[in-house]
Amino acid sequence: AVVSVGAGMLVVFGALRLFDGSVQTLFNAAFSLSTYFATHPLIFVYEVVGVLFLTWISSALAMRKYLRA
Repeated sequence: AVVSVGAGMLVVFGALRLFDGSVQTLFNAAFSLSTYFATHPLIFVYEVVGVLFLTWISSALAMRKYLRA
């Protein structure tokens, strides 16, 4: 789960760098998505916590189903 979140972060930052110029011309030249996400790392902490929680829930449900049988 942690490796997948890390890979997801790399993809997101790559996409932000790629589309940052288009977003700046669309909204405002002073706004940058890559700078916003770099200065707000708590977003990725929430992502890691959410992924770990969903992994824990899905594993628990799968184990419960197959251990009953």
